[in-house]
Amino acid sequence: RKSLAMAWRVVGVRGGARFASPATSVWGSGRVMTVVVAPARTTTCFPHRMYRTMPTATVPMDASYSQHNKPTTTSSCLYYATTIQQGMGRCYSTNLGRKMEGTRRRVGGMFCATLTPYTVDATGYPVINLDSIDAYAKMLKNDGVQGVFVNGTSAESMSLSVDERKALAERWSVVAKEQGFQIIIHIGAQSVEDCKILAAHAATLPVDGIAAMAPTFFKPLTLTNLLDYLAEVAKAAPSTPFFYYYYPKITGVAFRLTDVFAEGRKRIPTLAGAKFTGDDLGDCMTAIHANKDFDVLLGNERMYLPGLTIGVHGAIALAFSTFAPMYVKLLKLYASGDAAAALEQQVKCTLAFDTVERSGPHMMATFKALVKETKGIDLGPLRAPLPTADEALAKQVAQLIAPFQL
Repeated sequence: RKSLAMAWRVVGVRGGARFASPATSVWGSGRVMTVVVAPARTTTCFPHRMYRTMPTATVPMDASYSQHNKPTTTSSCLYYATTIQQGMGRCYSTNLGRKMEGTRRRVGGMFCATLTPYTVDATGYPVINLDSIDAYAKMLKNDGVQGVFVNGTSAESMSLSVDERKALAERWSVVAKEQGFQIIIHIGAQSVEDCKILAAHAATLPVDGIAAMAPTFFKPLTLTNLLDYLAEVAKAAPSTPFFYYYYPKITGVAFRLTDVFAEGRKRIPTLAGAKFTGDDLGDCMTAIHANKDFDVLLGNERMYLPGLTIGVHGAIALAFSTFAPMYVKLLKLYASGDAAAALEQQVKCTLAFDTVERSGPHMMATFKALVKETKGIDLGPLRAPLPTADEALAKQVAQLIAPFQL
């Protein structure tokens, strides 16, 4: 069933013969929907003409579906098909037909954790360069990326001022619309007041959500402390989906995502999911399957394939700035059911990522240099205290990773 779901074979019904053909959509790369006709199996049969209205059908939110809880009306059958069609662009490894919750747009697919483009002023200090974002975004689109996660770790968010983060969010929101990207703005900061300012600002933009990690200096000591903080931040954007950015390696805050979801949904009305940048896939799995109305995006490039098997809805990765085509191939292999080839591709992705991480003064510096070397887009240096990689290193690393990209 997972293999069929990942090939986007969608179960629908109408009178006539049974037929099936694989669709081409893998996490939003297409919008093809395949209907498998099996009235004898489902004992449900409606006229073919109903499918002509499927893309714009308005149907009851309480409609039933599945073989054991069969659609009893044309509208309920349309609801089942329409919710799945709306789901194109997200990965459902086990839960293909889940309902949309309210009017929130579900998120998923390949999100690039964006780097902040800089130029240098007369003193040699890096200042943000909004003009580079257009070319950067077009490159990501061409490489198969479907969303952007703005002002996160890879963007050096904690080295940016509130005004700089606002300017980046505004520019990316415009470019995301032009490129058809989903967009989540990270608004986490050391000051809860800065978080609230950034959250309220993001709420005025056409974004799919905001995200916040735990503060890293004065850390929450209990789960209740963490939820106090997250609830206060989310309250500043009362109509914007809120994602918890789980990153214990950086924040030192390691409360289980399962527990954050269980308690958080009681206190944060806009809680919509998480970016999971951790190693405990068991916790991630139980959090996903206990909260099917939430979206969980994996933040670990080395665990993409294992993440798919436990039901993550997408990924947010710095590596997509250069390696997105490698991960697109991984997704296609997984969708085809070729587990051995998918595993081999994941190994290649991991080795390429590890090569970058080991080869430079700092991983983000090396990725920035690689974007310039391999994509021709100059995103500038990094801001102190982080180092900047030189062109010679970029050429060396590009040669080292080339075999993995063949």
